[in-house]
Amino acid sequence: MAPAEQVNQAGAASLREAGIEIGDQLPRRVTMDDLREADVVVAMKPVLDLPATPSGRLVEWSLPDPAEWDVDGIRPLREAIDQHVHELDRQLRS
Repeated sequence: MAPAEQVNQAGAASLREAGIEIGDQLPRRVTMDDLREADVVVAMKPVLDLPATPSGRLVEWSLPDPAEWDVDGIRPLREAIDQHVHELDRQLRS
C-alpha cells in the first residue's frame, strides 16, 4: 500500500493540541536505511508492509486506522499511543 498523499488533518490537529506540529510533513515509505539504522521500529498497523526485517527490535501495536475520524474521535487514540510510547520507553530504560 502506498503512503497517503498528505498527513491526516484530524490527526495533525489532535497532535497540535498536544503541542506537536506535523502539518508540514509528508507521509513516506519506510526505507531499507530506516530499518538498518533504527534500534526499534514500531509498526502501528498489523499489515504494515516493510521492505525488509528491521535490524533492531520490531514492536507491533495493533491500532485502528483513523483515516475517516474527526479530531474528537482521534483524541482517545492519541492518548493510547502516548501510553504505548511511555511503556516502551520504560521497557527500553530497564
